[in-house]
Amino acid sequence: MEKDKIKEITRQLVSIIPNIRNIVKMPIKVEFDGEFNRNQYYILLTLYKKGTLTMSALAQFVRVSNQLLTALVNELEQRQYVVRTTKPNNRRSIEIDITEKGKTAFKNYSQEIIDELSLGLESLSDEDLLKIMEYAQGINEILSK
Repeated sequence: MEKDKIKEITRQLVSIIPNIRNIVKMPIKVEFDGEFNRNQYYILLTLYKKGTLTMSALAQFVRVSNQLLTALVNELEQRQYVVRTTKPNNRRSIEIDITEKGKTAFKNYSQEIIDELSLGLESLSDEDLLKIMEYAQGINEILSK
């Protein structure tokens, strides 16, 4: 099977992880070679997909306490991956947005994950790969409802 098709299958598989995490509420052990920890990865993923969010909304999406989110965002802000802003009409409301540097780091690491997982799929038959792609798409459709 072509490498591009394997990468598309891998993208489908990777996209299942947040949906599974949201449905079954179980932790997924993913560490990113010191670049991000699991929660920081999910923060960047959420901001990349949803755009600017308040701290409270982000805490709900990532499923961490406000206190833990503050510490995680502090680290990401120090690396210039996210930026905090306050609303002019409500200085207590803090919003978080992903920076261009954060988007680049997130996309680069996501690509590394896809590349690495693609290697593992190359040993499967074309028939099995097509089934995995079909099932992954079906799972994503169901869990995204």
